[in-house]
Amino acid sequence: MIPPDLLKRLEQAVHDALGNWPEEWTRFHWPGYTFHHTQRVRRLARRLAKEEGADVEVVGVAALLHDITKADGREHAHTGAERAHTLLDGQVAGDAVTRIADTIAAHNTAAADDPVEWRVLSDADKIDANFGLVAVTRYFTIRGSQGMSLAEALDGVPSWKEHHVERLELLSSDAGRRCADHRLVVMHRFCDEAERDPVTRAIAQFFVDDCTRPDLPRQVEALATEGVPGASAEEAVAFVARIRREMNGEL
Repeated sequence: MIPPDLLKRLEQAVHDALGNWPEEWTRFHWPGYTFHHTQRVRRLARRLAKEEGADVEVVGVAALLHDITKADGREHAHTGAERAHTLLDGQVAGDAVTRIADTIAAHNTAAADDPVEWRVLSDADKIDANFGLVAVTRYFTIRGSQGMSLAEALDGVPSWKEHHVERLELLSSDAGRRCADHRLVVMHRFCDEAERDPVTRAIAQFFVDDCTRPDLPRQVEALATEGVPGASAEEAVAFVARIRREMNGEL
C-alpha cells in the first residue's frame, strides 16, 4: 500500500517536525521527546495490531504521523489527520488515506466500539507514556526538571500509581490491556525497589539528574556501556535489557 520511497518521505517529515521539538522544555515535553515517543508508539502499535487482527499497515502509518502536529496542542489529533491527507492524497490508492487519517483523528479518544485500528493506536500511545520502564524514566525526568530530589520524586510515587488506575480504564483493546497490565507490574516493582535497592536507586537518580536535555536512546546506551554513579554497566544489565525490549515494542 505505501511505497518505500513515500514511507521514507513520511519519516523525514516526522523527523523535521519533531526531531527538535520543542526547542526547550514545555510542560511535560522536552526537545526530541515526541519524536522518540512516536518511534516507540509505531513499533508497539504494529505489534498490538497483529495481536488484534487489525490492518497493520494502516496502524503503522497512522502511528508514524499521529503526533506530527503536536505543536498544535489539544487539537493535534485533528490537525494531524488533515496533515496526513496533505501528505498522502494522490499517493495511496483506495480508502487507505481516509482510514489512516481517521485513525490519527481518534488516537486520543478511541473507545470500545470504535474500529480496531483506532483502538490499538490509542492504546499504544497511552501505554508508552504511562506504563513500563519507559514511563518510569519519564516520571523521574519530569520530576528532575521541576527541581525535585530523588526523595521528593519517590514521595510522589503513590499518587502517580493512582493516576494509572484511571489510565487503565481508558484502554480499549484486549492486547493493549494485557500489555499495560504487564508493564504496570514492572514499573511498580522498579519504584518499590528504588526505595531500598542501591542499584535501582542509582538508575532512578540518573534520570532525575539527566533532565536538562534528556535523550532516552543515549541514556540507555550510557547505562549499557558505562553504568552510572552507584551502578555499573554489569549491575544495570537487567534494566537495560527490559527497557530496550519496551522501546522496540516487544513487551
